[in-house]
Amino acid sequence: MMSSDHQQSSAFPRLIWFLLLDSETGKPYRNSSVSSIEYSLITVPVIDQFRQLVHRKNSNKLTGIDASDLLVYKNKAAFYARNNAEDDVKEQALDPTEYIGVLGSVEDMLVVVVPQSMRTVRGSTESPLAREEPSNKRKQRWKELNEILERNAKKV
Repeated sequence: MMSSDHQQSSAFPRLIWFLLLDSETGKPYRNSSVSSIEYSLITVPVIDQFRQLVHRKNSNKLTGIDASDLLVYKNKAAFYARNNAEDDVKEQALDPTEYIGVLGSVEDMLVVVVPQSMRTVRGSTESPLAREEPSNKRKQRWKELNEILERNAKKV
């Protein structure tokens, strides 16, 4: 058996572990199991880029769902605490601009929540995925990330 110290050695690539969960049931989405993405595949190591790779890796299961609609929680405990009645204990999904850092270890994997499919929504003309306008701080962070991506693209 490989220890986690051994797994993080330079001989092995760093992996970001995650589990796809259904937003309604909290169970693995479409019988998915734990999976991983190689950290080095992420151009800019932020949650938004991670979501795009998760979506690409699970494109058959996630047909009709955009990567930007996936919500990422730091672990299962955070996912289950998202609806906690006490606001100071309630967990929020990770911000798309948040740096991944050490998140996604095999012992404390990220949870990627798949929203209810648009096809299953009945009696509503508005999408349950509709979101309010992003904050100015988030817009500024997107602008900064786009500038980083453009600089990196020029280097290649």
